[in-house]
Amino acid sequence: MSRHQVPEGWTIQAYRFALDPTPTQSRAMASNVGAARFVYNWGLGLVESRLHERKRLGEQALVEGLSKREAEALAGSVVVPWNLYALRREWNAAKDCVAPWWAANSKEAYSSGLHSLARALGAYVNSASGKANRSQDGLAPAQEAALPGLLPLHHGFVRSGRCPPHRPATDRARIRGGEDS
Repeated sequence: MSRHQVPEGWTIQAYRFALDPTPTQSRAMASNVGAARFVYNWGLGLVESRLHERKRLGEQALVEGLSKREAEALAGSVVVPWNLYALRREWNAAKDCVAPWWAANSKEAYSSGLHSLARALGAYVNSASGKANRSQDGLAPAQEAALPGLLPLHHGFVRSGRCPPHRPATDRARIRGGEDS
């Protein structure tokens, strides 16, 4: 069966929401999206700079006459934040210096950016080491186990399964913001 075929007797149910924010809400949403993007790029820059520092330190140790083992140990002393916990710890220590405006946005905006970066770094490491094990639908086995009955759809999910015949396959709703909602 193809990835996009629906099994006989199944219905795909999806929801589409249209946002209608006020100008103030629109600015706040853009600010939070920008904050997530900023922290993602900041974290990626931090990882890259630490990797370069690790490499430079190892090469310098070899030039100074240390053994390869000693040079690797010295280079390994440079901490590279690969996971979400380490990235959050680094962000919390640096946020007042690198982004004094950070409190103007939701902490979840920054968390979302760091979470995306941690997932990207994990995928990179798995791919580079040959451990990337993807199924036909593009999900890693752990993602499939965590999301039974859900199919990825950009930043949301579509639930697939058997729907009673009296329920519509798709629903639409409009979310309006502001005082007139």
